[in-house]
Amino acid sequence: MSARLTLLGAVAFAVIALVACTTPPPPPPTTEGVGLKANFILANPAGLLAMDDRGEAIGRIIDLPAQSAPATPALHPSRKSAVFALTQQPNKKTGFGSDLFSVNLDGTGFRPVVEHEADNVFYASPRFDSTGNLLYFHRRAAIITGGSFIGNEDGIFRLDLRSGERRQVVKDGADPDLAPDGTWLVYVHLTCRRHAFPRSRARSSFPRPGTRSASRPRARSTPRAS
Repeated sequence: MSARLTLLGAVAFAVIALVACTTPPPPPPTTEGVGLKANFILANPAGLLAMDDRGEAIGRIIDLPAQSAPATPALHPSRKSAVFALTQQPNKKTGFGSDLFSVNLDGTGFRPVVEHEADNVFYASPRFDSTGNLLYFHRRAAIITGGSFIGNEDGIFRLDLRSGERRQVVKDGADPDLAPDGTWLVYVHLTCRRHAFPRSRARSSFPRPGTRSASRPRARSTPRAS
């Protein structure tokens, strides 16, 4: 009997040890000014995180609203602020969707830049041009007919942050990125059969197919120089 109890105790200890080993660590606390010390900015369910040169979280840049999820951060050329997508609880007027928000790296100046205007409209993948005056981003809107989902409407838009002028520059495009000189826009072209990787002049409304496939130079975290 004692041997059986000993075995059960060992099994229980092993289960407790396994749970302790697999439980994810709590998110780091929000620390004032931590973003100014970051080498990387990462958006994940734990929040908008500042990372050191070893890729370890050193703190949250800002306390985001409860039950919200940030994604796709983009660093402003000044390296003093960032824009990122934020999905929150459904809005009473515009329903469920995601918006683009800006925040200074010291945690101040949290404000919306682009807000979804209807249910099931999502904004993501913001990208600045080299001047920081133009912001490119992906818009996806669900197409609902007769109460049934039949597809998505995708496009890449450009917002002039000085004048507020906004226009679509690419149809059926997603996940944009800009060439270093700001003259070319690289993006994912969404089709019914496959994904292509065309390119378009950044100030043009019409895509021009590229001569070769393009690969993304970075993951969904935004590096910041030391």
